Amino acid sequence: MDWEDLVHESMTVYVGQGAEEIREAFTAEGVGPGLTALLDAIDADPAVRWRIADRFPKPEQAAAATGDAAREYARPVLRRALNQLVTVELTARGAARWQLSWSDPAALCYPTDGFEDQLELALDATVADLPDTEPLRRLMPAG
Repeated sequence: MDWEDLVHESMTVYVGQGAEEIREAFTAEGVGPGLTALLDAIDADPAVRWRIADRFPKPEQAAAATGDAAREYARPVLRRALNQLVTVELTARGAARWQLSWSDPAALCYPTDGFEDQLELALDATVADLPDTEPLRRLMPAG
């Protein structure tokens, strides 16, 4: 195996293993393990986002927060989890690839120019107070 493939395969496994905690939180809320299952669950019950995010470790101040403040702590946690699931799905489908760098950490190369900007907007829409999962669904390749 050459270095580029080794980095891609290693990072793919590493990110996939990191997503196990996310999948466990989904399962605890009765949501299937994949991104599509989560988006379906959000469409059916937007509050599921906050219940899932509440299952992740959090600082003491975040644990004590309620209402809007609790959601503001949970929003970036949920956004990171979604981003990690997107990465797992994109690499599994061959639509993104980890790139070797000898001077910097490995970087994820997305399927098209501008994809990263569109992903940022789609993640924001999914974790907004009134969630919209459609932009994220449109970004994901079929498979």
